[in-house]
Amino acid sequence: MFKSLTKDLTGSADICTTAKHFDKLLAAAYLLPGEDVMFAFESAKEEFAFTNEALIVTLGES
Repeated sequence: MFKSLTKDLTGSADICTTAKHFDKLLAAAYLLPGEDVMFAFESAKEEFAFTNEALIVTLGES
């Protein structure tokens, strides 16, 4: 927790961009029937997908 807080405060955190192709998101594998991605942010190590039911966060190192 403190490691990510430190990165945010120093400005070295990943910069997210808006996802343009929802079918290429890693979060698409976790969608339930009837659930749709409304918008998503992605960076090299993180992905935040907001659906009509939930927020799906995918974290990784590569």
